[in-house]
Amino acid sequence: MGEEAKGRRFWLLKTEPGEWSWEDQAANGGLTKWDGVKNRQAQNNLKAMSLDDLCLFYHSGQKSRRIVGVVAVIREWYDDGGGGAVDVRAVGEMRRPVDLSELKRDEALKKGGFQLLRQPRLSVVPVDAKAWKRICDMGGGYEGDGRERLIKGEGGFLPVLKENLQVTVWSSSMAMASPPPGLFSAISYVLLLLTAASATSPDIHEVFSYSGAKGPDNWGHISPEFSACSSGTHQSPVNIVTNQTVVNMGLSPLIRGYRPANATLVNNGFNVGIFFNQDAGFVGIEGKNYSLKQMHWHTPSEHQINGIQYPAELQLFHQAEDGGIAVIAVLYNYDKPDRFIGTIEGQLGEQGKETCGEDQESHIALGVMDPKNIKRHTRRYYRYLGSTTTPPCTEQVIWNIHGKVRKISKEQVEALRAPLFNDCKNNFRPLQSLNGRKIELYDEHNDAP
Repeated sequence: MGEEAKGRRFWLLKTEPGEWSWEDQAANGGLTKWDGVKNRQAQNNLKAMSLDDLCLFYHSGQKSRRIVGVVAVIREWYDDGGGGAVDVRAVGEMRRPVDLSELKRDEALKKGGFQLLRQPRLSVVPVDAKAWKRICDMGGGYEGDGRERLIKGEGGFLPVLKENLQVTVWSSSMAMASPPPGLFSAISYVLLLLTAASATSPDIHEVFSYSGAKGPDNWGHISPEFSACSSGTHQSPVNIVTNQTVVNMGLSPLIRGYRPANATLVNNGFNVGIFFNQDAGFVGIEGKNYSLKQMHWHTPSEHQINGIQYPAELQLFHQAEDGGIAVIAVLYNYDKPDRFIGTIEGQLGEQGKETCGEDQESHIALGVMDPKNIKRHTRRYYRYLGSTTTPPCTEQVIWNIHGKVRKISKEQVEALRAPLFNDCKNNFRPLQSLNGRKIELYDEHNDAP
């Protein structure tokens, strides 16, 4: 199945089909809040879940006790005013349901101490990797159990759901104004982008590109979900004309409380990024904390300053508890090598040799990475309200662009480009109109631009 290699853990979630069934999950766009867990041990298991963990969907009804599908965790445990909850998304239906009677007869599961058999009343139980593989084999696998194929999303990776789950393409940035009834806040869709969720779809590379018929000029016409790419009025990226910015004396410094965390270098063919598998700290913006989720590069830059497009741009994506997104962008110009990129050049070289195919992505464990190694002090930055720079081009994203341009070597830029699809090596969206928006300037010394 390949899931173990990605560091995922596995679980089993019980549900009474008369209250919430697999069919209900599918009819609800594949998404739901998983709550109502009362048992303390089951609650602790729920709290231990991490983003991208996979869960067996188990019908616990008297007439039909069976595993019927697989869901993925898209939002870790949070206090919902009750007993707490996680949010999950349907990944795929079991090709053949696995009945409880089969599980009880299986010698490998009995010898391995499968928790469902040992604690049959527990509604949330862990599943070890061997049991997971065994159960999936018993059911002939589940739809979407191949190595997932992910498309480029501005926050990272854009998982694609099956068309029969009503929405063809989901992005964590799809903070839709009217979420499906009964779901968690639509802003939480952000998690689908900020994590590499497990999902699959035929020929993902065909969804959109950076050139040709499915290039940026046509994104808004590829799918109804992408309409904001052509109709949105607060789109990104933009050109920052420094003598037209507005000094805002009310802006505060970007307070960054980053911390070391386990990380993975991921190449999906559309960009190369670093995903943090643990709490990597936060950035404080106007009194609100936004947790660092991942960072990735564009070559050349998406934003420009005074009409200058730079060789590269680093974008650090953060998310608040309410789902709001804040991005810190750093521009690079050719000069000496960047020290932070230098710490992953070896791994970039490995990914360059393994250039990602259309049906796979490359994951390389980086161990503990310290985001503080990115120079943090920002005496000057530009702020505006924009959008994600890839479909669905959702708006209400807070952009913060460093005023100081950093250094990068030509070799490092090539290392960032080498693993990408040929039509994505220039993975930038063209400039968008400000449409009356003002770009604000924070200056530590309150000087005019």
